[in-house]
Amino acid sequence: MENTMQTENTDPTVRLAALRAERLRLLEERKATERACVPLQEARERVTAWLDSQGARWPKDAASLVAPLASATGLDTSMPAYAWNPIAMPAPQGSPGDFVAFTVAMHRPQLEAALLDGLARFYEQHNAATFTTAARTERLAELDAQLDAIETAEEQTVLALEARGAVVSRRADARPEIIMAVLDAA
Repeated sequence: MENTMQTENTDPTVRLAALRAERLRLLEERKATERACVPLQEARERVTAWLDSQGARWPKDAASLVAPLASATGLDTSMPAYAWNPIAMPAPQGSPGDFVAFTVAMHRPQLEAALLDGLARFYEQHNAATFTTAARTERLAELDAQLDAIETAEEQTVLALEARGAVVSRRADARPEIIMAVLDAA
């Protein structure tokens, strides 16, 4: 927002161009902030929490998957049906997410090691800006406030130029609530 202060006493056309350039810069910063990674420790905590939630979904007793089929045909049921016919093995009931839960429950240490190792490699290879979830929320609110101020100043500048008789095009994406607030205040 420094640019708006520097252009207070300049030609309104120059001021409008500076405001629009600053708006674009803020939008790029906002996009980068939205897409920035969380810090490695927060990512590790998310992996652990996800593994905990998935593993907890799987029943501790998986015997229901391997119980012998009831026989209405009079076949010998002392052996499970799938022992002599693999196609007869009962299929687990539920959603594909149940398979994920089963896999996590059965292979938690290997999955956790692989995921955490992958995270560590990613963060080593990508030296990108990071924001904690709280810091990201705070920064996005600051950027939104700056964008509101820039767009308000832009609309005020457009109105000042129009009052001088200049033909000025508003941005196609100018927010109506900003335009109406400036018009109501004028």
